[in-house]
Parts: sequence; C-alpha cells; structure tokens
Amino acid sequence: MTGTTISPSGFEGTSIPSGENCPSEQELRAFLNGEVSSATLERTQIHLDRCPSCPQRLHKLLLSHADPITEALRQSATGSSFTTEANCTSAVQLIANGLDSPTLGMPPIIPPPLTRLGKYQIKRLLAEGGMGLIYLAFHVNQPMPVALKLLRPMVIYAPELIQRFRREYRAMSHLQHPNLVAAYDAGVTDGTPFLVMEYIEGVDISKLLERYHRLPVPVACEIIRQAATGLDHAWSKSIVHRDVKPSNLMLTRTSHGEARVKILDLGLARLLDPRSGIFLDANELTSEGQLIGTRGYIAPEQELNSHDVDCRVDVYSLGVTLHELLMGNRPQNPTSPAAPLTGLGNGIPAPLEVVLNSMLAANRDHRPATPGQVAIQIAEFCPNHGLGEWLRDFPAVVDPSGA
Repeated sequence: MTGTTISPSGFEGTSIPSGENCPSEQELRAFLNGEVSSATLERTQIHLDRCPSCPQRLHKLLLSHADPITEALRQSATGSSFTTEANCTSAVQLIANGLDSPTLGMPPIIPPPLTRLGKYQIKRLLAEGGMGLIYLAFHVNQPMPVALKLLRPMVIYAPELIQRFRREYRAMSHLQHPNLVAAYDAGVTDGTPFLVMEYIEGVDISKLLERYHRLPVPVACEIIRQAATGLDHAWSKSIVHRDVKPSNLMLTRTSHGEARVKILDLGLARLLDPRSGIFLDANELTSEGQLIGTRGYIAPEQELNSHDVDCRVDVYSLGVTLHELLMGNRPQNPTSPAAPLTGLGNGIPAPLEVVLNSMLAANRDHRPATPGQVAIQIAEFCPNHGLGEWLRDFPAVVDPSGA
C-alpha cells in the first residue's frame, strides 16, 4: 500500500549508516560457523537487523561459505579402508553437494499464490532483518490476518537466538492491552521456530518524524500518553521493554476510526518474577556491561548494566522520545547528568518542561516511578490532539483487531 509502513515486528527499527561499526568478513565467517561468544552473537544479530548493507554481505558469504562439515566431508580420512568404497564415496559426494546448495541457510522462497507453514497460509513478505522474516499469513480456519515471524534457517541452531525468540513470545503472552501487540501462537513446524502476532498496518512514529520533523505539543503528548499506558500494563505484569524509541511505536486506526499507538518489539524485554524479585532471564545472552537497547535512547543505568533495570528505564526512553517528537532531535548527551532543559520554545509550556525534565533525570529515583505516572502527568497537555489527522497521508490504515 503506497505510503503505508508495515512494521509488525520491529525488524525495521532504526537504520544505521552502512559501514558504521560493521563486522569484518572474518567476523561474519566466524558468526556463520558459530565460533563467537554469546555477547558477540547478540551484538551481530542486532547489527544485521539495522544495517542496510550487512545482510547482503552475509548473503554473499553464505553462497561461498566453506562450511566446516562440508570441508570435513571433502577431506579423505587417510588410512580408513571405508573411504574408498563406492557407496561411501557416493554418499559423501551427495551430502557435500547438498551442503553446497546456494539455497542452504537462506529464507524459503514463497511461490505465488500461497505457501503454508503448518496451519498458517503465507501470503507475502512484510519485513525482514538479518536473523528473521515477517510474513502476512492466515490461519487455515480463521479469516483474520496475522503476522508470522520466522527465524532464518541459518540461525535456528544458535541456542542464544532461540532463547531470545522464546523470550519475546513469553513476554508477549503475558500481555493483553490495546497499546501492545498481541501474541497468538508460537512453536516449531518442520524445524522452523515461529511466532504468530497481531497484524498491524500503520506507520511507525519515526516515519512521522522523517516527514514532519517535529509534532505539535498535543499530538506528541498523546503519542507518549498512549505508549506510557501500554508500558504501565507491561510493568504491572513485571515486564520491562528496554528498547522504547520512535521506530518501536506504531500509529494505526481502530475499526472505529480512532488513532491508536501500538508498542512493538519485545525481543529485548525482561520478565521479573514478582514473588522472588529475580528476573526470569537472569542467565541472559549478554554479559555484564554489554549494551542492550538503542544508544541515544537508553537510561544511564541501562548503559552501565542492562541487568540492573526496572520500568524507570522505559520512563527515561519515553522522555528521550518525547523530546525528539517536540524538538526534532534527541537531548544532547542524554545518558550523562545535565542541567535541566529550559526555554525549549516550539510552543512547549513550562509545566510540560518540568514533566520532561523529570522523565530525563539521570538519577532514576528522581523520575516518575512508573509509566502510569507519566500518562497521568502528561494527560493535561493532550486535549484536542487530533492524532488521527496525522494518518491522513497514510490511507486505509486500520488495526484489524478492532476497537
């Protein structure tokens, strides 16, 4: 659909310039061979999801990839009498030829009109990242469209990535809220892990910023109010998002024509056991100090230690996002203590500056305690927001889940 951004998964995310901290060819080969640490595996995955050029580099490497198993098969086991037998030679050649197939490790080709994965019929590709793909699909017994998220075949044997995939579903399965993407199903079919999510057609907020640069106060505040309401529900279920930013917020319409903000991508979410106070993913993919989230949006404590966080990191990221919506840019040095923002202009009332400063406090104890508090504090700036009018250039954008 012309003018419409479809981003049901968060795969698109915030792109980064080609060549910025890109892994070398040697590092990509080590990644393909599974010869990297868990932290490097996670970091490479995130980079592949955001870099416009590295997925193509990875594709080319796959086509010429000297897989260790293939090489082992090609090398004769000197001294073994079995390697000279005709049947053995034929079998080894067949296996080696199969491993050399150009389609090995690449996403399945979806022939028209439909292809089926288990009980889901696939209609078309919606989005893709370095590690996974999102398809528009339908359950064979239900007419409602869904977003079907699959891991690429080349990563399904990486336990750390499977763990992240499961974590995303586990987080989503706890949540039922109008401002959060719903998860319907998950499992493994024909060796392929899949996640079935609510299909949303809309425009992510980063695209609004690209087009309009900055938004009026009531519009910006209504976007943040709705996002804060969804994040507060997540926190009520002991879930912290950890990657709140404009590209993970999508604007859509309900079937009644009302504008609705949806929060995307719970792949980095943390789940807290409310009884023990211990995160259920305590043995997380990353080591202490490994950056989780998007630099420029994360809170100071998240930058230092992504394990020692609570919902106030989401409050901080909402503050950075609000500043960007109002001013067209993020605060300078957002993760270092700075003087309070004053005199922002752009028609921003002084009381809103106070709220924004509290959200951006370097000390988390000085921020609103929950996203719900943010929603309450910011509501007075939202009347007559007319948020739905900002979808006027994105026709026929409707949230199929209804009201």
